[in-house]
Amino acid sequence: MSNLTPYPWQQQIWQGLISRAAQQRLPTAVLYTGVAGICKHHRASCLAHSLLCENRLNDGTACGQCRSWLLLAAGTHPDYLLVQPEEEGKSIGIDKVRSLAEFQSLKSQY
Repeated sequence: MSNLTPYPWQQQIWQGLISRAAQQRLPTAVLYTGVAGICKHHRASCLAHSLLCENRLNDGTACGQCRSWLLLAAGTHPDYLLVQPEEEGKSIGIDKVRSLAEFQSLKSQY
C-alpha cells in the first residue's frame, strides 16, 4: 500500500496545515469548501491520514504501513468520522451535526 500524498497544487495549503499540526494549533474541525473538481476530499483524506498516522514521514504525509493507516484504508478507524452532505449540492443535516458533536465529546479510541 502506498501513502496518500497531496497533489502539487495543494502543497502551499498542505504545508500550512502540517506546520499548524506540528505546533498543535490545528482547529477542532476543518471545513473544505469550493467548486467541484479541486480535490477537497483528497486533501482532507491526506490530512486525516497524516494526523492519525503512527509513523508520519518528514514531509508530513502518512507512512502507509502502520496499523492506524490500515484501519483508515479499511474504513474502520474508530477515531475518524467523515461528515458530508447526503446528496451533492445539499447542506449537511442537523442530525449529522449533532452526531459530530457527540463524536467529538468522546475520548480517542485508538
